[in-house]
Amino acid sequence: MQTIEIKPDVLLFACQKAEEEGKSVTDFIDGVLRVLLRNGSGEQVVIHRCHNCNNPIDYEINSNKGYCDYCESVVFFD
Repeated sequence: MQTIEIKPDVLLFACQKAEEEGKSVTDFIDGVLRVLLRNGSGEQVVIHRCHNCNNPIDYEINSNKGYCDYCESVVFFD
């Protein structure tokens, strides 16, 4: 098995939702993943890309900018 890494902004959101539902974070994430894997997400995943080099960029949820590791530029998006 591989070790997974969950980005801090997603983990914080998961912790808040788990607390609202009265579940442990592990049980909350397990439940969400099971539903998504079984039924599909129902949404199209958006991959933001760098305007300079067109590589996928790393960004945080609810952020209006990201950082391209390849060309080292800040990318703004809606």
